[in-house]
Amino acid sequence: MQIFLRILKASFFALIFVIIIFIIIYVGVHIKFRKVNMDCGLKNTPMVWAHRVIYFDTAINVLNDNLYAFGENVNGIEIDIYFDSEISKFIVSHAALEDKNILKLPLLEDIIKLGGGDFYYWVDFKNLSTENVEKSIIRLLYLIEKYNLKDKLYIESQKAKSLKKISKAGIKTIFWLKYIDIFFVYPQLLYIKYHIITSDFDAISTPYEVIDKPSFQRNFTHLPVFTFTVNDKSSFDSIFEKPYIKVILTDNAGRQ
Repeated sequence: MQIFLRILKASFFALIFVIIIFIIIYVGVHIKFRKVNMDCGLKNTPMVWAHRVIYFDTAINVLNDNLYAFGENVNGIEIDIYFDSEISKFIVSHAALEDKNILKLPLLEDIIKLGGGDFYYWVDFKNLSTENVEKSIIRLLYLIEKYNLKDKLYIESQKAKSLKKISKAGIKTIFWLKYIDIFFVYPQLLYIKYHIITSDFDAISTPYEVIDKPSFQRNFTHLPVFTFTVNDKSSFDSIFEKPYIKVILTDNAGRQ
């Protein structure tokens, strides 16, 4: 019994020690995080962009017709992509790629050719990884130079390590924040804040349902936020008034 109590006592003190170390680390990271000053480069915000575009002309025409209720015109589009390492090109798709479907899907470049420099591009990089990031950067830099998109193309991912490499290559990036679980708030916040203070990300992104949650309001409203997906007038009006919101995706057209 005494041995058990000794083990229990030692475990308790070890836990307290770990908690203290965590608090010290968290406070240090948080202090640096509050000083982060991201600049996404967008003016006259928030902007309204089309969600999940695959057929450019149809999406833009229909969406502009539907946006009369919001009093806004779409000036950007969001695209889901996968990088095919074999051909070193980006394929537009929300669902995971299957070999039989690849030839039926447009390339990112196909959509950029249609939109040109008149539109902004929020590119959700679905399969970004440490294995494909270097090849991806080469292709992205090629597209940016060819179509003059340096201030128009934003790459989004939750893969912080690989996204940092894209940022360092001079490409605009959006760090997608996962939903913060109430039972693991502080470990998740430490992870997010650490990657933000050690990066050159241009903005963060999150679903609009998360924006009013206390953990988000306490921590992230000093950063430029890209949010999705807003389809009703009341939610749109509420979000539009928040100064930190830079881009709002709407889902009324362009669905795959």
